[in-house]
Amino acid sequence: MYSPLNEYACLEYLTGGTLKGEADFVTAKVKPTGRKYELQCCFVFHFNAQGLIDKVHEYFDMATVDGLHRLPSRRSMER
Repeated sequence: MYSPLNEYACLEYLTGGTLKGEADFVTAKVKPTGRKYELQCCFVFHFNAQGLIDKVHEYFDMATVDGLHRLPSRRSMER
């Protein structure tokens, strides 16, 4: 049940994978490196008067994203 005290909720999570294709973070594009990465993220949900999610904001550390393109590719490490 919706309560004005519960207008917002947050979900924090750790995502990761291998950069096999270009990653598009809207404000930054990261070329594939073939390397593994982890990125801590946070979603903030806003609930309307009916208790349904009407807005979602996602936050993550852009310094970490900027560092992703600095990771050496697997190919360059094999040389």
